[in-house]
Amino acid sequence: MFASSIDESQRKWPLTGRVVAAICAWWLLYSLLYAWSNYLLGVSAGRDPDAFDSLRFGLNVGLPFILPTCLLWWVVMRYPLEQGNAWWRTGLYAVAMLVASLLRIAMREVHYLVLPTRQRPPTGDLLHEVSIQISLNFMWFLALVLIAYGWSYFQRAQRQRLRILQMEGRVAQSRLEALRAQLNPHFLFNALNSVAEMVHRDPVVADHMLVALSTLLRDRLGTDDAPQRALAEELALVRDYLAIEQMRLGERLQVDWRVDADAMAMQVPALSVQVLVENAIVHAIAKRRAPSRLAVRAWLEGEQLRIAVGNTLSPDAPPTPGHGIGLASVTERLRLIHGEAARVERTVGEQGSWHLVELSIPAAPAPGKARP
Repeated sequence: MFASSIDESQRKWPLTGRVVAAICAWWLLYSLLYAWSNYLLGVSAGRDPDAFDSLRFGLNVGLPFILPTCLLWWVVMRYPLEQGNAWWRTGLYAVAMLVASLLRIAMREVHYLVLPTRQRPPTGDLLHEVSIQISLNFMWFLALVLIAYGWSYFQRAQRQRLRILQMEGRVAQSRLEALRAQLNPHFLFNALNSVAEMVHRDPVVADHMLVALSTLLRDRLGTDDAPQRALAEELALVRDYLAIEQMRLGERLQVDWRVDADAMAMQVPALSVQVLVENAIVHAIAKRRAPSRLAVRAWLEGEQLRIAVGNTLSPDAPPTPGHGIGLASVTERLRLIHGEAARVERTVGEQGSWHLVELSIPAAPAPGKARP
């Protein structure tokens, strides 16, 4: 909407201050060069030319072009040549060139009155003068029309490119929001399953889990809809989630944290680490009776933020595949935000005893956070 409003305003009045200043500067430079060449021509012919008279003559030749140039620029920019209107727009440009010739004749007479010179050429009747001006200035005016049309085409192409980029940005943002909205029910579904598992086994623990879950949803998920946030905020959500799972799993869940302090201010996609931790618990650790280790690592490596989430596997345990929502969503969001600069790697240790997911993200401080 903003780009279209600029497009419409520039089309209604394309003669901006910069354009007028550029036109004036060009014809002033042309006048000075014409005066200098006229002076040198007089010297080479053996005459004793008056430098100031040559200057006045040069100004009288070049400055009358300013208003005709502004007229042609306005016409071409206001009524650009487009498919479907080529014939009548070409006719409009021809009429504008004729009017520009008449305007130049009028402005030349005004300038000769203001800056009289001995080198003023003789004038004939109006029809004769118009014929001469059209024949002398046709190439000038045609070049001006082509330059104005080229500039108009360039500006329209730039505005079209800007609109395409804005549209692509809105589409990417919509996809990010859709993926984020998909993850919240996914997280809630798994958390409620954990609570339901404890209702009959230990109602007191289940009650505590519900209270903790409601607090988590109120304080964390409901207050931040941004697609990215600081790693410190993301890990705070992970710790709250692990506190709930710790009530259910007890000693079966052993968490090993190794997070470098300089990585905490870096921004990550919201719920990215939480999803990896949740997958590790739901699809691996919760299926084991023996104690299992969950490892969370984060560190800076050059210009990349590295995050790793690993968990113990049971080689003899049956596979428990999910719907693939979590990891696929993280991978897609990283691609939308960072493109090829981000990577997701998934590996399984020897004999299927260990599962590891690593994220590599371009290191950038979250808004309001300074890089150490």
